[in-house]
Amino acid sequence: MRKYTGILTAVLVFCICGCIVLSVHPPYAPDDIVFDPALIGHWGEEGEVGGLTIEEKGATGYRLTSQAVGPPGKFDAYLFQLEEQVYLDLYPQATEQELEETWMMHMFPMHSLYRVDQIGPELILAPLDYEWIEKFLKEHPDKLEHTFTGDYLLITAPTEQYREFLLGISDNHEAFGEPVVMKRLD
Repeated sequence: MRKYTGILTAVLVFCICGCIVLSVHPPYAPDDIVFDPALIGHWGEEGEVGGLTIEEKGATGYRLTSQAVGPPGKFDAYLFQLEEQVYLDLYPQATEQELEETWMMHMFPMHSLYRVDQIGPELILAPLDYEWIEKFLKEHPDKLEHTFTGDYLLITAPTEQYREFLLGISDNHEAFGEPVVMKRLD
């Protein structure tokens, strides 16, 4: 799990600074999905290598490619809205790279969550804060189904419980990490 988490962390431009919160199930129901064409484009931090390319995928989804160090990371992405707050969910696509088969059989794709503070002219995303949720769940273990694998937190809650949890913390800015600001590069 740590190896897989390390790969995802390296791939995501906006998560270089820390751990990301992963979940087994998506934090949204199909009716929560929204589509905003303003998200489509190439985003990055000026003067930095890489960035994010976001393309339309179907009528309601996106294909997100991260061009950080190493091979690009490819994700299915969905914007979803709970009450007034918009979020972005990422789910890794199967890799085209040839990796050792036994190692790959141990990898399980997970969801990661980002609060969307703005789309255009800048893209501002804030990840669910790992340290905050870890502390919160140690103090309130019944608020959201989860498990610890070693020292790593994994959210195992079904979608409906995860949605309700997000609704309860949507206005708590401590629950989200430092926002990353990217500019449209295309």
